[in-house]
Amino acid sequence: MGKIKLISRRVFCKFLIGIMFAPKLYARQNQPLQIAQGSKQVIQKEGSDTLVLYYSLSGKTDIMAKTIASRYQADLIEIEAEEYSNDIIGSTRANADAWAEERNSTIDPAIIDLNRYRFIFLGSPIWWYRPAVPLWTFVGKNNFQSQNIILFNTFNSRFKDKHIDEFSDLVKSKGGNLGDHIFIRRGRWYNQLDQNELIEQIQKLIKSKETQWDFRPGLSLNQDRNQKRGGAATTWSNKRAAMSLDTRFTLS
Repeated sequence: MGKIKLISRRVFCKFLIGIMFAPKLYARQNQPLQIAQGSKQVIQKEGSDTLVLYYSLSGKTDIMAKTIASRYQADLIEIEAEEYSNDIIGSTRANADAWAEERNSTIDPAIIDLNRYRFIFLGSPIWWYRPAVPLWTFVGKNNFQSQNIILFNTFNSRFKDKHIDEFSDLVKSKGGNLGDHIFIRRGRWYNQLDQNELIEQIQKLIKSKETQWDFRPGLSLNQDRNQKRGGAATTWSNKRAAMSLDTRFTLS
């Protein structure tokens, strides 16, 4: 009887250990080799006139940012916001601030000299249908010099056009030109794109947009924004009308 109890305890302990560590092992096995994960990213190259600046919580936007930066040999700067830690406390705070349409948070870096750049990609997850709070904070604290701005987002449900328009207005008030908005719908936690699928979709999306993004000196991205919500975006208005709108909040 004593041996049976001992074996049962061992089996139970192994079961608990498996639950705790299996997700981490699975994540490691599915890490794409071409995308490095880790601490805050700051990569600046001499002579680069393109910047990818982003905030990411769970890592999906981080993958999108690094894929774009690799494509265009761009400088890469990651924003950090300690108040939105990747745990229950940080997630609850992010949820509340996003719902309240907050625009201010503590970020690092807060101010960057953007004068050397002609094209700037700004990225974040979508929280409650709008770009994440730290990205609003960055734009509010910095000044653009008529640079062409491309907004990129990852999300699990949807965004609202009115919030993208408000973000565009903020960029314009700070001297920039929001020339395009691109995005990837990664899916819910139970049916998400894996990292390789995510990278493949990002690569296809930016390749489809390159005919519109003319990076030659002196040219800008002054296109009709209703046409520009393309790639993943031109058909989005039609798609979302047919979708069941799942409004549950999940951080990206």
